[in-house]
Amino acid sequence: MKFIFPTFTQRPFLGLFLGLTSALVIACGGQESKDPATRLKELQAEQARIGSEIQKLQQELRKGGSNSPESAASNVKTKLVQALTLEEGPFRTWVEVQGTVDARQSIEVTAESMGVVRNIKVREGQKVTKGQVLAELDQTVLLQSIEEIKGQLDFAQQMYTKQANLWKQNIGSEVQYLGAKNQKESLERRLATVQSQLDMTRIKAPVSGTVDQVYL
Repeated sequence: MKFIFPTFTQRPFLGLFLGLTSALVIACGGQESKDPATRLKELQAEQARIGSEIQKLQQELRKGGSNSPESAASNVKTKLVQALTLEEGPFRTWVEVQGTVDARQSIEVTAESMGVVRNIKVREGQKVTKGQVLAELDQTVLLQSIEEIKGQLDFAQQMYTKQANLWKQNIGSEVQYLGAKNQKESLERRLATVQSQLDMTRIKAPVSGTVDQVYL
């Protein structure tokens, strides 16, 4: 049994085959026709151009020229934080600040009499109570006067007691009795006056509070 192929089917196939063969030969011939030195120069120039483009792209990335999400995320500054649960406890951090504190009531206390300050019993910042002695003036002269008056008053008291007993017995005159009584009462008033002056040498707190400043 034989197969008979028509003539027109063989010619296009053969022509196509010959065309491809010719193109292949021409292309190969073009590659082989270049000098190796020339080809090397071309490749080196291409390598230099690609390297230059790579450097430019790297510089743009460093300057933030890229809009990619990865680049934007890398440029975001982050800070590590730690969450703590608040608990009641002692305050261990101290902060020193300067300021002015206005008191609700400010009283300037001075001595009621003239004299030399001999003793200061408080310091600035100390808490005091009402009536507490803050300072004392010199009391030497007043104390001597009190001792003298007490001696005179003791004698006058004895004389008055004696005259009073005699007067009850109708002995002696009324003038003597009244003179002794007047002398005793006069010394008592004098002693009270000097003791009052002595008390004025003591500077006392009029109210309870805190000593702000001490002036001398």
